[in-house]
Amino acid sequence: MDIQSVSKQVPLMDRSKFAEEVGISLATLNEMIRKGYVPVIRLKNANGNTKRSLVNLAALRITCLNEEGLPS
Repeated sequence: MDIQSVSKQVPLMDRSKFAEEVGISLATLNEMIRKGYVPVIRLKNANGNTKRSLVNLAALRITCLNEEGLPS
């Protein structure tokens, strides 16, 4: 299964699964997220503390399409 078909079906993906799918290390992905290159959704608990974050494939797909001049 390729990442493009997955992004059309699943709007969010676990960081480790995303890193595996695109062929980069988790450390590299985390750095890309820290720099704002890869969008994430932060899941928070009732106290407002971030418990987990997932790669936002829907936002990433739109960004990539816009950069290529294609309709999103």
